[in-house]
Amino acid sequence: MSIALANALALEGLDVYFASATGPLRDNLDARVRFLVTDNANQAASRVTHELLLYIKHHQFDVVHSHGGMCGLSASIAVKASKLQAVRVLTHHSRVFRRAPRWISGPVMRRCADHFIAISHDKQMDLRALGISPERISLIPNFVDVDAIATRVESLDRAATLRDVGVPEGARVLLMAGRVISAKRFDNFIRIAAEVARQMPDREVHALIIGDGPGLEEARRVAAREAAPASVHFLGYQRDIFPFLAASDVVVFPSEHPEVLPMFLIEASAAARPVVCSDIPGNREIITDGETGRVVSDGIAGFAAAAVALLRHPEQGALFAHAAQQRAQARFDRPAVARETIGVYQRLLAAKAPTR
Repeated sequence: MSIALANALALEGLDVYFASATGPLRDNLDARVRFLVTDNANQAASRVTHELLLYIKHHQFDVVHSHGGMCGLSASIAVKASKLQAVRVLTHHSRVFRRAPRWISGPVMRRCADHFIAISHDKQMDLRALGISPERISLIPNFVDVDAIATRVESLDRAATLRDVGVPEGARVLLMAGRVISAKRFDNFIRIAAEVARQMPDREVHALIIGDGPGLEEARRVAAREAAPASVHFLGYQRDIFPFLAASDVVVFPSEHPEVLPMFLIEASAAARPVVCSDIPGNREIITDGETGRVVSDGIAGFAAAAVALLRHPEQGALFAHAAQQRAQARFDRPAVARETIGVYQRLLAAKAPTR
């Protein structure tokens, strides 16, 4: 998300530099963003801090914006050592300082930045629990380009995508995507698909799984044992998930993983897909039960019942999906988030400006 933010800020006309270890992610930077290589790959914090110090002194940055606790600590030390009046901003999306006792983590975090951006209410509460005052925290979420996603999904050929993965015309299609780890509960997604298929025997039910990870083989074993009468398709990692979103009837996300703000649900909302998700904090930031989708807390039976209801009443799913897309446009859209972030920078710089 740091790369996405750098690109979004550059599109709004800011002069943006991005400091990081080199690697394939560098290719995702917009041509307007200037890249500064650091030695993060070797995990040498002192070396990275020294490199940042040299860059800060040379370029005289107004704002140094870091993502994650350890990056924020290195950047903060570099800014202090530079003697410049650069504003320090830290986006909090990890629990790195929570691993230490609070009497250590609280003071360290408080000194890492002049201002903090929390990408969810959960992260906002984390920061407050570390003793950071509310006026030093802005709640600004992760984002997508909603218009671009909506336009692309509308242009895609659902039938062609389904043919490519072996799904027959007329089948009902459930979709789940993400890193395949046990806490994401891909095993329960398979069980939900099987239960949906049992309740709707008139048409085939196919479950698409997009992703890779250490839990993949276990998910395959669960599918072999328990998927019938549904059919499960393991599609691996897909750089572009939007053809599959366009081809799906319902997105099902039974994850129990405490993600801060699941990007998959934001993307599904932008793509106007009906969503059934688990009742955990990150999901509730995106989906409101009965308004923009279904939020389920009563296990596989509850997920299956919600998915079956949306499949039997697609007009209700369309209403949820439209409302979710509107909410994504208002809260998770790239230009809005970029401008909100720039507003934070402007307020902080104005407060630091010397008075006469």
